[in-house]
Amino acid sequence: MKLFQTLFALFLTFSLFGQSNNELIRLGDAAMVNGQYTNAVYYYAYTLYKIEKEEDASYYPYEISTNLKAPEKNDQGALTPPKNPTAKEIITIHKLALAYLKSDDYRNSETWFESAIQYPIETDPNARYFYGLTLMYNDKFELAQQQFELFQEENNLPDSKYHKLAADQIVNCQFALNPNNTNNDIRAYLMEGQFNEGSTSFGMPFFFQVLELTVLLIQPQNQLKTKSIY
Repeated sequence: MKLFQTLFALFLTFSLFGQSNNELIRLGDAAMVNGQYTNAVYYYAYTLYKIEKEEDASYYPYEISTNLKAPEKNDQGALTPPKNPTAKEIITIHKLALAYLKSDDYRNSETWFESAIQYPIETDPNARYFYGLTLMYNDKFELAQQQFELFQEENNLPDSKYHKLAADQIVNCQFALNPNNTNNDIRAYLMEGQFNEGSTSFGMPFFFQVLELTVLLIQPQNQLKTKSIY
């Protein structure tokens, strides 16, 4: 009986330490506010990979195993967003996409923003803008420009901050796509054997040379004399 009571007490203790989905999301949000973007990626991603659809992504300290299943990946090695996500998962997809972008993981950010814009939500009206920004970071300027233009059409708020930013990014994309603004024929040559050819040397000499300096001395009665200084 005492053994059973002890085990039951330990179970309650571990349960109190367990983190539910909502708590993990709050931890992710706090990490984003504090600039800990890679930590936010961990918290958000953790809630998306559960053994069963409705099971909380809880974890318990001092346990060897968790109920986190291995995430699916695409051919490029990027994590694959869940198919037919629930309303809660859609919110997490948007949060995770931005966390990847802030942590400079543009490959995963592109994958998750591509999923996020398929499920627009009111709490993230600028997802398409950030998707275009991610495409720019991945050197996909034509696709990025298309996303910025679509964002302006959907946003339809010319005075808003992100509408103006999208206009600036469209100009940047056009600049990058203009071949006159890029030099694709840059050639580099090794200077070894050319820089120090001939008798010119830019190194410090390891020998001394006696210098003779002739000085004109003005004497009284305007008489000039020379004196050599060694």
